[in-house]
Amino acid sequence: MVRLLTDENFDQTIVRVRAILTHDISTLVPDAEQLILQGAPMAGVIFVFDQLQIGRAINDLEIALECYSESEIRNAITYIPL
Repeated sequence: MVRLLTDENFDQTIVRVRAILTHDISTLVPDAEQLILQGAPMAGVIFVFDQLQIGRAINDLEIALECYSESEIRNAITYIPL
């Protein structure tokens, strides 16, 4: 099972669980892209569009966490909705 960590901008009602969950596409996603290009290790970023309904966000997040292993999340950016 993948453990999750949320940043300060993430809606905490969606999940309280170590990939980084964020709604911040302007900061975290470019930083993660840069780390990936450099080949630097990172926990992984899961970007959840902030306009997504909470139920859909939770459902897609559950699917992603069931389908991806921790090693597949690490060093990658995953976008929700799937």
